[in-house]
Amino acid sequence: GAQLWFLGGTICSWLGLNIGACLGFALARLWSRLGRSGENDDLSRQAVDQLRLRGAEFALWVTRPLPLLAETCVLALGMSGLPWRRFLPSVLVAHFVIAAAYSAAGEWSRTSDSLPQIVILSAFVPLGLALFLRTLWNRPPQNTSD
Repeated sequence: GAQLWFLGGTICSWLGLNIGACLGFALARLWSRLGRSGENDDLSRQAVDQLRLRGAEFALWVTRPLPLLAETCVLALGMSGLPWRRFLPSVLVAHFVIAAAYSAAGEWSRTSDSLPQIVILSAFVPLGLALFLRTLWNRPPQNTSD
């Protein structure tokens, strides 16, 4: 955003984020199909299968702005056999939101002396959002029958 302005920064960032995620997902799917996923730990396999069945899209949305967790989630879901039709829409939309936010922050930092605030916000806002959503996710269903 600071170099390419908002629109150019958003497009370039969005393309880069999607290329990286799709390559990682495709390679993880291929690796899994070739049967070279290493030792199969039943507990971790069950956790990944539950994630794939229950909340793959949610996990992709929440982990996108979080370094290391974003890549780990993509690889785990790729190895779990998540279909492209569930992976791609979530990633494309989430990456657009992230690319636009980062590009806006970059353009804002170009016109003001606010780099420390932007760095802090880019770290703590996604983490806080992830914790909040995790709390909602783990909340037991409420009994609505009277």
